[in-house]
This record gives sequence, structure tokens and C-alpha cells, in this order.
Amino acid sequence: DASSPFDPEFSRNVMFPLTAAAYAPDPTACLATVSANATLVSGIIVRCDMLHDSCAGFAAQLPDKNAIVIAFRGTQGTAQLAAEVTDFITERPVPISAGGAVGPYFKNAFDSVWQGGLQSAITALSASNQGMELWITGHSLGGSMASIAAATIVEQGLWPADKIRLMTYGEPRTGNKAYAAVMDANILAMHRVVHKRDMVAHVPPPMLGYAHSRQEIFYNNDMSDIWDFVACTGDEDKKCSNNLFDMSVEDHTHYYGLEIGDWGKQGCTGATKMTHESSSAVREVEDQVKRLNAYAMIGRFNA
Repeated sequence: DASSPFDPEFSRNVMFPLTAAAYAPDPTACLATVSANATLVSGIIVRCDMLHDSCAGFAAQLPDKNAIVIAFRGTQGTAQLAAEVTDFITERPVPISAGGAVGPYFKNAFDSVWQGGLQSAITALSASNQGMELWITGHSLGGSMASIAAATIVEQGLWPADKIRLMTYGEPRTGNKAYAAVMDANILAMHRVVHKRDMVAHVPPPMLGYAHSRQEIFYNNDMSDIWDFVACTGDEDKKCSNNLFDMSVEDHTHYYGLEIGDWGKQGCTGATKMTHESSSAVREVEDQVKRLNAYAMIGRFNA
């Protein structure tokens, strides 16, 4: 039921900046805040859906950390978020070669970046990894892409499973129970950080065939104290974020008091102000997710 121990300082000071870096047109400034001699190996941005939305990711070397990092960019704006929500309402999880099945939007997003250059970069790096760890991260949609990346890399034998560290922020339910079981069995160092009422952590709902993998790290606060978290048990702990019914876009876009995308574009320095999203597009998506979550709660109580 438990992953390897969660290190809040590693999360806040290393993996979180690497996650934010994926939102920047050039991630090198964020990389420099983590590693003194970081080198960007590959940056990919490709079209990934019928609405011409893009998906992105990068690979970098961190020699002083003895690590390679892969980071995936999260959802860009309400239009792409609406496309994701629509997709998992109308479609069911699709099988992947690593085992189990994942959301079709998540799979298409990952495949676009993986086949767009990331696979060749990781294949080349794996040939000379010399015991280096592989860190994989992402926020929102990027969290699901990071999860599928870890599963794919292990399945293809590109990196030793015991050298992989997967950490995501605001990750949706990426796949079904069989997929969650594959992740639980293969990736020991795996954590899903969830900020309070982050609505994306609640979708797609279980009634559509989805389930989280372990291990949720739940912050039921503003995350100003990085040690004030709950290391949740099992794949879906009803005492953690599943205990909350009201959803928030703001809690999804803000982790550690920072707006992830803006902070990444600023080079992971300074501060960003909390915004209060109130546009009709945001409210529409938020209401749609709330309705889905309500149906999921009804299904869980009837189970």
C-alpha cells in the first residue's frame, strides 16, 4: 500500500521546478535553479488533438544530481481542458502495451510527444546512463503523460525500474484498475501530490472505468508548510482528497502558493499572485467536473 518515503524538500525544490519548467518556451532557466550544470537534451512541442491544441515535454541531463529528467507540460487553457473532459466522457480507456488501459486523450498526448522525439532522446541516453536515476514529472495532463512514460520505459526496458522516480502534481486518474496495478507493481518511487480541492485529481471518475495508482500525497492546506501533508494509503484513500466534494480550478493551477505555468515561464524565480478564475469557460468546465464527481460519489456509496 505504500510507495517509497516521500521527501517534501525533493518535491518542492527539485521536482516542482522541473515540472514548472515544462510550461516555459525554454526550460533552461528553471533547470538552472535545480542543477548547476543541467543540459537540455531535447524539447518537443507537437499538435495532439483535433482542436489543434499542443502537447509538450523535454528531456535534460543533470550531471551533478546523477540524474536524467523527463517533464511534460500540463493542460494549456480551458479549451484544452474542455477537450479532455469531453474525451473521457465519450470514450473509454484504451489498452497500452505496458498493461491495462489509459484515457485516450492521455495516450494520444503521450504518443505525440514520445514519437515526436522524446523516445529517441531517452533511447540514446539509456545507452550510457551509467547508473543514473531517471526522474519523470508533470502537472495535470502532464502528470498522466509522465505516468504513461514511466510505464512505457519500464515495459521497453529502457531504464531499470529501481532507478526511476515518478512524481506528479494534480494528476488525473490516468487509467483503469489494471493499469494502476501495473504502476503499483513496477514503480516503487511513485508519488501523486494533490493540493486540497484540486478538481483534476477527481477525474475521470471511477464510474467510467478509471482508478488512481499510489501514492497520494495530500496537502489539505495552502502548502506553505511543505511538511504538513498526509501520505495516503492504497490507491484511492477515502480519507484524503476523495473526502472533499467541492472542486477548485485555483487549487489545481496553484501548488506551493505559485501559479505553476506562470512561475515556469518566469524561470522558476520570484512569486506569482493567486488568481481567481471566474470566466464563463472556467465555470462551465468546473461545473461539468463537479457533476461527474457527484455521479462518482453516488456510485461509490451504492457499491
